[in-house]
Amino acid sequence: MPALAAQERYVHAALSLPAGVQGDSVLLRWRNVSDNTVMELSAQAIPPSFNEAIPVWMHSANDWLPGRYRVEVISPDPGLQLLAAGDFEIAGPNTQLTPFS
Repeated sequence: MPALAAQERYVHAALSLPAGVQGDSVLLRWRNVSDNTVMELSAQAIPPSFNEAIPVWMHSANDWLPGRYRVEVISPDPGLQLLAAGDFEIAGPNTQLTPFS
């Protein structure tokens, strides 16, 4: 799981979706797993050149609180099926960060 600094402010990832995803958008749910707080729930269009991975991002106007976070991609239909998810950590003081590549 990537460990980021609280001052990063901008988190970006590409999440793989299962083949055969229908529709032109998905729901994104960003949450703090440490306290189970939903930080944002929004719709995101699926790019026309979709190739099983979609870019997702979130910007925080303030520093992130240290803890474990999760972004979930959910189908917008009544079943609200979880299509993909990714976890990351915001490191506390004196914690090793994941280097950028």
